[in-house]
Amino acid sequence: MITFLKISWRNVFRSLRRTIIIALVIAMGYTGMLFSWGMMNGFLNQSIDMLINSHLSHIQIHEKGFNNNPVIKKNIKEHDKIYNLIKDNSNIKAIAKRVKSQGMINSTETSSGVMIIGIDPDSEVKVSNIKDSLTEGKFIEKEDKNTIYLGKKLSEKLKAGIGDKVVLQASTINNEVGGAAYRIKGIFQTNSPEFDKAMVFITLKASQKLFEIKDYISEFAIILKKPKLLNETKTDIVSLLTLPSPLAGEGEKAVQPSHLTQYEVLTWQEIMPGITRTIEMSTKMIYIFLIIILIAISCSIINTLFVVIFERFKELGIMKAIGTKPFQIFVLVLLESFWMCFIGLILGGILSLITMGYFSNVGINLSAYSKGMSMIRLGSILYPTVTFSQAIDCVILTVIIVTIASIYPAIVAGRIKIVKALKFV
Repeated sequence: MITFLKISWRNVFRSLRRTIIIALVIAMGYTGMLFSWGMMNGFLNQSIDMLINSHLSHIQIHEKGFNNNPVIKKNIKEHDKIYNLIKDNSNIKAIAKRVKSQGMINSTETSSGVMIIGIDPDSEVKVSNIKDSLTEGKFIEKEDKNTIYLGKKLSEKLKAGIGDKVVLQASTINNEVGGAAYRIKGIFQTNSPEFDKAMVFITLKASQKLFEIKDYISEFAIILKKPKLLNETKTDIVSLLTLPSPLAGEGEKAVQPSHLTQYEVLTWQEIMPGITRTIEMSTKMIYIFLIIILIAISCSIINTLFVVIFERFKELGIMKAIGTKPFQIFVLVLLESFWMCFIGLILGGILSLITMGYFSNVGINLSAYSKGMSMIRLGSILYPTVTFSQAIDCVILTVIIVTIASIYPAIVAGRIKIVKALKFV
């Protein structure tokens, strides 16, 4: 076998030009696969990061049913107890309390339906980047009573700017219509015009007063230190809410069941299942795309190997005449394709490192497609990224396809007739 490895290695360099061309085809194919995968990862990762950091967060806690029907009657009364239970989790980076319900915003010109969100500005900046999206005015402060923070698209629709007054109206917990006037303190602009049109922010206390819910809240928004431990952290939080409460008094039984089971703990994947389905579909689609690229590579491999076989037709016939078995010739051709694949993958690895290293840091400017990018909550710069396992998957796929492509030419080489080969000119 070692002898065949040496012979096949020498044969690869008998036509250096052809070997270089095939190696470059494999290298560019491998780089193209990895770059395509990196683009897909960039789209998905940046979309998810935008969602999580703009408002969604990694994990949310509400009263059961709130996610499907965010009404003010579904609220968290024991929020201090829940906060004390979960705050010491080692993977939780930040926690914010919110009040959230639908309502109307009115200006002197027009009105619009919005999601009214009451926040504690000090804790909100730790779980979202909404403050960083400020374009005009100032971000609301904890002590503010009648100020509002809204999106640029909404302010344009209302024809209201910094310092103007708007009125919020919403159903209170007592099934009455509540309302209050607020002065616009700040205007934000994110990568999603739809988000900017739909969300308005006031302080937590102002929202509790508007909805008449005492000191209750609608949800906890939680950001994790290690997003990969998302499901494990959710399980830990659920166990804290369902196990007997550690806050029970000394005279109470240790087996007393928790009264916090009416609350649901949801990951961002459960809150927005459409994103999860999109990721799964995209993964399947990228594999199909990679296979298409590899099929194109395999056609080049097949053509090249047939050229090699016909150039060495007489030589292969002589090998058979002196006792070389058909299987040995079959293996020899496979080994030659393996060496070309090996060289191509080395070149592809170097090319991929340079390409991905550059674009993952500098990014790809897609400002020409900014309108379409904003629809999926992306900025104008896309940063492709790939994981080590994805790079290995591309190597494995390349080796498999090249091997499959080499089988038929190798079979043809092994079946060469001695008499025909010796007469071949």
